[in-house]
Amino acid sequence: MACSPLFAQGGEQSELENERATLGRQISRAQQLITESEAQQKESERGLSLIRREIELRDALLGTLGSEKRAVRAALTVEVAGLDSLELRLAQLRAEFGATLRLSQRLGARDDFWAFLLDAESFSMALRRWAWVRSYTTRRIAQAEELEATLARIEGRHAALAEQQGELDDIGRKLQNERRSQREKKRRADQVLTALQQEESGHRKDVERAQSKQRELDQAIAAIIEAARLAARSGSAFGATPEGQATAAAFTSNKGALPWPVSQGTLVGKFGTHPHPSFPGIQVENNGIDIATSDGAPVHAVFKGRVSTVVEFPGLGWLIMIDHGSHRSVYANLRAPEVAAGDLVETGARLGAVLDLGSGKGAVAHLEIWDASGSSPDNPLGWIAR
Repeated sequence: MACSPLFAQGGEQSELENERATLGRQISRAQQLITESEAQQKESERGLSLIRREIELRDALLGTLGSEKRAVRAALTVEVAGLDSLELRLAQLRAEFGATLRLSQRLGARDDFWAFLLDAESFSMALRRWAWVRSYTTRRIAQAEELEATLARIEGRHAALAEQQGELDDIGRKLQNERRSQREKKRRADQVLTALQQEESGHRKDVERAQSKQRELDQAIAAIIEAARLAARSGSAFGATPEGQATAAAFTSNKGALPWPVSQGTLVGKFGTHPHPSFPGIQVENNGIDIATSDGAPVHAVFKGRVSTVVEFPGLGWLIMIDHGSHRSVYANLRAPEVAAGDLVETGARLGAVLDLGSGKGAVAHLEIWDASGSSPDNPLGWIAR
């Protein structure tokens, strides 16, 4: 899609289109995971979380499309104003050029021209009249050229108007389609929630079991983080080495730009403590984030560092922690690990594969980010690219 000069200057249209494309890819991935969940022929917390996540993404997409529509409409207004100005100038040029042509016809005959010169009261007056005629001729040529250029600019404005009107109509159709899709998704979310509530006792037990496993995992991670903190005090930690200090500086400078631990996934578990979205009375506590993905999807290191811990917890899969000097990243819900403690890994190194723990959430990659002191976890969404 071609950009108008207005968009080319600020890059607003390009940024909005890139954001729309990113949201479209995330929505497609969420839809794929929803299809996988529905194939199990059972309403689940995972399915509801995915649908709600798709609704969030579609809300963002509606906002982006609305911004695009306003931007194109503003550009359209500028084009209309520019066209009005050019058409006014065209009318002025035509009037001036018409007057010039009429005067040219009056002075164009050879006898009239020489009479105009010879009628001068003096030689200097005749010279001034000669110079005026030459200037007049030059001006007429310039008027003709400006008239032609103005006509060309008006044609260009008309083409830009037609293109931007087409963009506006296209975005309007996309907005209507997205609003229909959003209404359908909200209706589907209500259906799934109703089905879950009808079998609340069973689903509530699934949620409570998942929460119990999460607490076990949190306790295990807390113990590992504490051991790492004590090791740092003794000076044996990776962060005490020159390489660890360089890694720490690089890790911190890349905040907000780290890659996701899985190549394709949808956020279904947010950081922090909040009420469960479906079952009153249950508080969800999460020291990291949960990303729904396909069972067996590979998990990658979000940054380079030294593997400090590789441990298996019955019923929870494997856990891997990487020391980045200033911070530590923790990866849980893994099948057999593909690295060992002490390994130096690069950004994007494969650590293992996601494991479906059978808690009703499906295959979910779990990521945590801790500072080296181990005092508290950070929200990983503040570190990975959005």
